[in-house]
Amino acid sequence: MEKEQRKYLLKADISGIQNYIFDTTSKKATQNLKARSFYVYVLTHIIEEYLKREFEVEEVIYNGGGNLLLCLKAEESAISIKTRELRHNFLTRDIYTHFAWVLYEDENFKEKNRAVNQLLAKNKMSKSIYPASFQVTDEDMVCENIVKQLINADGFGIIPDEKSQGISLAGFSVSFSNSQKSFKNNILNKLPKKDNDILIDFDSIADRALIRNADSKLAAIKLDVDNLGTVFMNKEKTDYKKLSGGFDIFFSKTLYEKILKQYIDSGDIYPVFAGGDDCFLIGAWDVIFHIAGEIEQLFTKFQTEIRSTLSQTEENDITISAGIVVVNAKFPMIRLAEEAENALYLAKASGKNRITVFGEPLTWSEFLSAKSIAYQLAELVRKGESRALIQRVKSSDLGYKSLQNNAVKRGKIEMPKVHRLKYYLRNVKKEENLPLIERIFDDYKNSLLQDFMSPNATNNALKYPVAARWAELLTKNYKN
Repeated sequence: MEKEQRKYLLKADISGIQNYIFDTTSKKATQNLKARSFYVYVLTHIIEEYLKREFEVEEVIYNGGGNLLLCLKAEESAISIKTRELRHNFLTRDIYTHFAWVLYEDENFKEKNRAVNQLLAKNKMSKSIYPASFQVTDEDMVCENIVKQLINADGFGIIPDEKSQGISLAGFSVSFSNSQKSFKNNILNKLPKKDNDILIDFDSIADRALIRNADSKLAAIKLDVDNLGTVFMNKEKTDYKKLSGGFDIFFSKTLYEKILKQYIDSGDIYPVFAGGDDCFLIGAWDVIFHIAGEIEQLFTKFQTEIRSTLSQTEENDITISAGIVVVNAKFPMIRLAEEAENALYLAKASGKNRITVFGEPLTWSEFLSAKSIAYQLAELVRKGESRALIQRVKSSDLGYKSLQNNAVKRGKIEMPKVHRLKYYLRNVKKEENLPLIERIFDDYKNSLLQDFMSPNATNNALKYPVAARWAELLTKNYKN
């Protein structure tokens, strides 16, 4: 006797993404990072096609950023068997998937979405071990061939095929000649390359900063949406789809069209991944620093617009946080990813809606202030001031922290030391630069005092030492 098919809300989640993407050698990093990133991206699309083949899928609610949420009809035992079979195909190394599903016959999306997320979180507490029939290696994925096809394709499709020399899984393969999903104005296949379609390596990307007399270094930035669970909590299905789809479009298309395209084309930025609710970019350090604030401002505008379209009023702004790290071009990719993740974590742990730079979490407004100060300090050097001026601001970090610690421990501000710090920093070589230097250090002094008097004030004096380190890198190769 056949068992009755029932309606379920099913969610798939890809885990171990960062370790898998970045665990590669520096020698062919620009090739392997994109091949692995694209492989991760298409996994949920292959899972979607697999489930459509096995079950009656009524609606795909969201597919992107390593997550798949859909509604299907099936016997529960069949779902258990087929998802287990599916895991056998790619549960290897650091990348694997988890599934969760709940009955959805009442179509109470808010309640069922909350339930499936709770069940998924429980399932993710353990990683089951299965005999893997598909080993993910550089040879199996043929990274060079995949990237070559990727950057020249108009799109991709998922087709039934078990013998592909490219990306193949569970009886399906990725086809670049079958453009079901378009790459038009999508960052997914956009990479910095030479005229002969050879990717620009990270050494060359770091050296792009030399053209601007800055230090030859890379920076990595990781950004993602704050409080994602809260943002999606208690959302009706229509609002959930608007938000999840909107985030994906912002990171994969809007960000590319409005900001990143020119820098990818110029060879200054390498996008590792961008989509879902986050992005990871590597580039010439000065360009990464330059665009960080622009990304936040673009997101602020986007979130205001999308919130106005929701059926339920979203009172609070939706914000993003970021972490930036600066490294040499030969720095190991896996460590770069870890340090960027740690910087992002620090930004979120310090109150969210922040960016960590040089190990200091700043609000976005403080970051933009630091940018302005950095360029003013760099301009002073170009106008004849010694780079020692920058060094004095940079080293004042120790003096600032000492003053702050004394203020906290003793409950009082040591005013004479604040003033002595100002005069220690002031050292003018050219008279015409005096007004700007006076203004910078008067603002610095006032910021110190405001920090001591009101610890919660958004006028963090540490933006000055941050700006000094920024200016130091900007003028590294400047010759008077």
